[in-house]
Amino acid sequence: LTPESKLPSVREIAGREKEDEARYMQPGQDTGEAFDLNKAPNIIVIMNEAFSDLSVIGDFNTSEDYMPFFRSMMDQYTSGHLMVSVKGGNTANTEYEFLTGNSLKIFALGLVSFIIATTCGVLFVKVWNLFLRPERKINPLIGNAGVSAVPDSARVSEVVGREANPNNHLLMHAMAPNVAGVIGSAVAAGILLGFLG
Repeated sequence: LTPESKLPSVREIAGREKEDEARYMQPGQDTGEAFDLNKAPNIIVIMNEAFSDLSVIGDFNTSEDYMPFFRSMMDQYTSGHLMVSVKGGNTANTEYEFLTGNSLKIFALGLVSFIIATTCGVLFVKVWNLFLRPERKINPLIGNAGVSAVPDSARVSEVVGREANPNNHLLMHAMAPNVAGVIGSAVAAGILLGFLG
């Protein structure tokens, strides 16, 4: 069982009457009023986990459009696709994340952690170089790769190093702390789960 196994409870909104529900279910009517761009627009979201558009797999020809209503909506209105994380069949998480935007907070947390890890890695190598002989000094860009973003952070070290010196190849050297960052992240996650589990 996962911690998310408790389904959210649905409470009736206070002050809502049956007449209001019937009124809200009536089809909308065009009032002829001009749209005010300063007002927040109505957003209609269709979230259908049983929906499958086979055209995302690849182009294939059919004798007729197999989803004419859906295609007309995509053409007439501003549309797009939403990617959310869903865990273990508890699909209420999808609606919750979309309506609240709480899942986006993890991006800010990840950005801060990458800034801290990159800064500390570079500073650690600079401090380490104070105790090394001149011929044994390490390029501080190697410290940039000590995060678990494989192989992108090692590529960043390579690109920045080549900008300063075209003959400076750091990719293979940077991959060592890069892979170590992955192992360290896995160990830290295991310890954290051990405490919280």
